[in-house]
Amino acid sequence: MKKDEEKYEEFPIEEFEGLEQVNFEAQVLYKFYKNDGKYKEMLKMDLQGLKTHKDIPTWFNAMAENLLYLLCLEVGTQRYAITEIEFYLCDAQHPDPYVHQHEHRLTWGQWYFNGMGLDLSFGNKKRHAGILIRGIKNMRTDTYTSGVTKVLQELTKRTGSAFNNSGINIVDKTEAEMAQFKSSPDSDMHLVSERIGLTKKKEDEDDFLNRKYRYIGHVVVEHKFKDKTKVVRQYLDKQDLNNADKEALCKTMMGYIIRT
Repeated sequence: MKKDEEKYEEFPIEEFEGLEQVNFEAQVLYKFYKNDGKYKEMLKMDLQGLKTHKDIPTWFNAMAENLLYLLCLEVGTQRYAITEIEFYLCDAQHPDPYVHQHEHRLTWGQWYFNGMGLDLSFGNKKRHAGILIRGIKNMRTDTYTSGVTKVLQELTKRTGSAFNNSGINIVDKTEAEMAQFKSSPDSDMHLVSERIGLTKKKEDEDDFLNRKYRYIGHVVVEHKFKDKTKVVRQYLDKQDLNNADKEALCKTMMGYIIRT
């Protein structure tokens, strides 16, 4: 028996046959086990997986966890964990006015250079959609890069010769990379917040400006990102913890206690 089969053999997959059509959380679980934990293949399906717009929060969350914790970017000889992303989706039922409606965002699974940074498209003929990469971590040097322009610069400088067919590829993390990550203090959490750098538009009648479509993982002291103090404070305020536990958690993320 293969190692992957051994790991998942006790999961009652037959109970999920059919449920994936009616329950989105069951769909995510079903696809995970059906693919024996092949995270890149699961992401490919999730990028096309929206059935109804009420599922958007669950859908975004599933893709975020996949990208932040199970996958990485391979560029030349370097591998990067994805540490921060933002979601942009605009169609008739989800008219987000902050989405750049470039024709490339009507594609699926393509890199799109939006003039400032790098998007992974997940659109179709009726939907403009992209996942903006805002932060990465070099897994060899443990160096964090934050900000869309800095991320793009870091990745493109690693692509090497224009004649070597090199590029930016999404790949599964190795067992060693997963083990290293699971031993870190942030392995079971990510933070969410409003997207960065947007200005209120008069056509934004549904308050897309304040929707929490920004996902941040790897929240440790060394990971500096935009509005970190504000985002961490918002997260801690929602936790059902006593003050001592909140302070301890704050220290793992900030290195110090945030005073209110």
